[in-house]
Amino acid sequence: MKFDSVIIWANILILILLLVKFAAKPFIDFIKGRKRQSSDELSRLETEKNKISGELGNAIRMITEKKALFAETEKNIIREAEKIQSGKIREAGIESGQILEKSARKTEQEVMVAAEKLRADVINEMLEKLPDTNKH
Repeated sequence: MKFDSVIIWANILILILLLVKFAAKPFIDFIKGRKRQSSDELSRLETEKNKISGELGNAIRMITEKKALFAETEKNIIREAEKIQSGKIREAGIESGQILEKSARKTEQEVMVAAEKLRADVINEMLEKLPDTNKH
């Protein structure tokens, strides 16, 4: 039994040595290959991340510029609308002044016509009430 166990241990040792001799290099090469693949994949992902980060930065910059442009355009539109509104208010003021002036002239003329008519009526009444001097 002792001899069998020594042979078993010797066989196990030989098997381990054979595995180390013939399987160690392919196993190490496999590990190095996986490491290289992982490194290449990591480099590719880093490059892609940097590219996407750059594109994202450009997009954010463009959005910021467009917001600033939009705000400036909005200010210009508001400024122009205020100018137009101010002009229309000024025109309305001038027009209302002209309408009031025209109305005042028309009223004044109507008052003058009414006064002239009243004067003529009063003169006619006075003449009718005067005793007729030619009859006597």
